[in-house]
Amino acid sequence: MKVEIGNATLYLGDCLNILPTLTKVNAVITSPPYNLGGFHQENKKWAYDSIDDAMEESKYQQSQISVLNALNADWVFYNHKERIVKGVAINPLEWVLKSKWNLMQTIVIDGKSTANVDKRRFFPVHEYVYVLANEKGKKLDNVNCLTSVWSLPKIKRTEKEHPAAFHEMLPTNCISACQPDVVLDPYMGSGSTGVATIQQGKKFIGIELSKNYFDIACKNIEKAQSQLDLFV
Repeated sequence: MKVEIGNATLYLGDCLNILPTLTKVNAVITSPPYNLGGFHQENKKWAYDSIDDAMEESKYQQSQISVLNALNADWVFYNHKERIVKGVAINPLEWVLKSKWNLMQTIVIDGKSTANVDKRRFFPVHEYVYVLANEKGKKLDNVNCLTSVWSLPKIKRTEKEHPAAFHEMLPTNCISACQPDVVLDPYMGSGSTGVATIQQGKKFIGIELSKNYFDIACKNIEKAQSQLDLFV
């Protein structure tokens, strides 16, 4: 299923099936499900709709490598975090460095607070954005003079109708540093990247597997597009 909304082209389906059909884009800004096991609605846990977020770890990592390798772009901004699995920390670099991309920099997202209050370890309040390039030596243009630590507010799950939406300043910061004509998000979710991209006057391509979140993203992006059209 494909929907056109102003400067946005949105696909409902598996990104691994759709990505090979797309042409090259300037930038990918995305955050995949973290494989935290939160898909059991019957157990009253938060959920990614019907999407399995409890894959066997090696399969999850291989799926992420497959998606990263399927991306055709100049830049990829890949948001993820360190997870504790069976008492051991798993860092996303374990699979990012196995992909085809060149790691140019790691951004630390300072979330300030956490719901994970576990006195067996220091409270985790940070995530990462891995800045990946298709060529070694490629340079961003840090026009806003940002540091490598970004303080971003937490987004309430009820605010975006999604359990793990990031703040729109994340994609806005990425867009400012590479000024892409087209931005792609293969894990569109509720559309935060799309909203930020439309607000910046750029073209957006989004892919989402869940029909529920796809509909929410369409609504959010349509609102952003209508506000942009009104301003213009």
